[in-house]
Amino acid sequence: MSNPTPDDGSVPPQPPQPPAGSVPPPQDFTAPQPGEPQQPGGPNKILTGLSDQVGIITRLAKNQTLEAFQIASRSPLLWVVTLVIGALLTGALLATTLGRASGVAVSSIASAFGGGTVYFGMTAGAWFSVLFTTIIVLAIVVALRAVALHLTFQTGGKPQSFRESLSVVATAYSLHLPVMAVMLLLVLIPGRSWLMIVGILGMFLWGLLTLVAELLIYVGLNRTTGFVKSPFRNHIIATAIWMIAVAIVYFLVSLIMGDLATGSLGGML
Repeated sequence: MSNPTPDDGSVPPQPPQPPAGSVPPPQDFTAPQPGEPQQPGGPNKILTGLSDQVGIITRLAKNQTLEAFQIASRSPLLWVVTLVIGALLTGALLATTLGRASGVAVSSIASAFGGGTVYFGMTAGAWFSVLFTTIIVLAIVVALRAVALHLTFQTGGKPQSFRESLSVVATAYSLHLPVMAVMLLLVLIPGRSWLMIVGILGMFLWGLLTLVAELLIYVGLNRTTGFVKSPFRNHIIATAIWMIAVAIVYFLVSLIMGDLATGSLGGML
């Protein structure tokens, strides 16, 4: 048998070669392949999370619950944005409320002796102590809530990533953010009676929004994946364990916060 020659037609066709002297273009290994989801750039993930947070709050306000959870499922850093903003707002609101309440207490005592009115009765050190303590406690509470939800997924036979559990919790508690921002501004308005009204209103809204958030968590639990059996019992058990853990955390922290509240008068007594 003779070797094939270029003239007998048995040589496979060769791909076209670039012109002589030209440099072939480099392959783009970073470009997404067909069918591969595009990943946002690193620095833009936080901005995307902020935008998604606004979109989630808007859709929850419009009663578009399913759309809100869909946004959260494809936003990798939504839970980070929600946790950071929520922790800062909660810490600032609690510390400022304690400072205003301390000012009211000092003003009441001072008025009995002919003294003046004190607007803010807390030192800067005490204010930042309450702020940082609240941030740490809130992070622990949110992490425990995500763990409880994660266990519900596991025991229900539909395991999900821990980030998915965090996203559901972040979505459910997103409505707290705008309300706390408004309450923080209202607390700054002078007035003893006004502070009492704002405090009562704040406790009512906090309890109401927490109830709504827990209902949203159960909705998100069912929307995330299809369970063979209802996850209601597993969800109740996990939530009860979370509530007991949170009660223990609050009890321990209340001892510390009590000392801070006692010393929040800034040495005025």
